[in-house]
Amino acid sequence: MRAGTRTAFLTGFLLATPLAAQDVSGTITGTLGLEPASWYVSTLDDTGGSGWDRTDNAVDVRLVGLVSREAASLSEGALTIDIQTEGNPTEMDVTDFTIRLLSDGAVGEAGETYSASAANADLDLETLEISGNSMVLAGSFSGRLIEGGAEELVLDSSVPSVTVDGNFQATLARRDAE
Repeated sequence: MRAGTRTAFLTGFLLATPLAAQDVSGTITGTLGLEPASWYVSTLDDTGGSGWDRTDNAVDVRLVGLVSREAASLSEGALTIDIQTEGNPTEMDVTDFTIRLLSDGAVGEAGETYSASAANADLDLETLEISGNSMVLAGSFSGRLIEGGAEELVLDSSVPSVTVDGNFQATLARRDAE
């Protein structure tokens, strides 16, 4: 292979790689610490991207929001929303949820985890539709993410935390689809 051909091939490969690094199936937009923020919802992959499972009348959903299309799953800055629902397919009720942020240093120490569940946050599921092995969902959330997480309501303002609110919409693949 001539040097010019090899260089052109390598340049084309390197330019194409970031685009293929992470498929996107939706977005999460809102604020983090009162500053505008957005994340790309990653698709299901071997490293635990977004997806859903169903067991009887319960559905478990995981949205993994990455700060860029090129970011690796669960990289710093990632926002993860885990949702558990129950009910019939036309009336799913949220029974539990967790919102988790892996800090990128813009908020708190890089690598620190901030999280909240129902005691310190709210989550509304506006749409959840299942068709075959695909799910479309949309909703909103707001809350106070506590450093290290907390199961109980935290009112103490000296506890390291960050406020978050936003909207999400995504189309997800079923995890156990064959």
